[in-house]
Amino acid sequence: LHSTIVMPYLTHYGTKEQQEKYLPPMTSGACIGSIGMTEPDAGSDLQGIRTNAKKDGTDWIINGSKIYITNGWLTDCCVVVAKTGDAKRAAHGVSLFLVDADTPGFHKGRKLKKLGLKGQDTAELFFEDVRVPASALLGRENGGFYQLMEQLPQERLLIAVHSIAGSEAMFEETREWVKQRKAFGRRVADLQTVQHKLAELKTSIAVCRAFVDQS
Repeated sequence: LHSTIVMPYLTHYGTKEQQEKYLPPMTSGACIGSIGMTEPDAGSDLQGIRTNAKKDGTDWIINGSKIYITNGWLTDCCVVVAKTGDAKRAAHGVSLFLVDADTPGFHKGRKLKKLGLKGQDTAELFFEDVRVPASALLGRENGGFYQLMEQLPQERLLIAVHSIAGSEAMFEETREWVKQRKAFGRRVADLQTVQHKLAELKTSIAVCRAFVDQS
């Protein structure tokens, strides 16, 4: 997520100053990035977010909360998705902001427990009157929804790659296990029902691999 999802937002929409400030430490690992999209009442429906940013002079004041944020516990800089306009269509009033973790009012909540992907922490984030300068705006004001739509396909493709790789690895583990495990006086792998099921699984995995490779 840090290098393949967060950093592209900076390379595509960041100003020269933002890129010079964040990309070198992100590349070295000195600065861990995250992106705050999901909220308690808004997951896939990004138009339903409630976190908002209001102008105060040349600054922005951010209030709201995020949940299920990967790298949230370790994050040094979060790309925060917030409402910035009162447009008739919600998609026209969303912007992205670069918020440093040490900014007053930025609080990290509990570290959420997960079944897998233990190497990436997942946490809640809270924003209480977080004041950021105009230079924290990433990309165009009220253009954040379209920026997200341009970048989310990359994230979904990464999820597909991870998923198919995991499926292939688990299939091979299963195939080796049924060759060794014995039941009813013979190997499990010799049972026709098991052979049929493995063939079905392998077919589905192969089809998925073909789709992913051509994406």
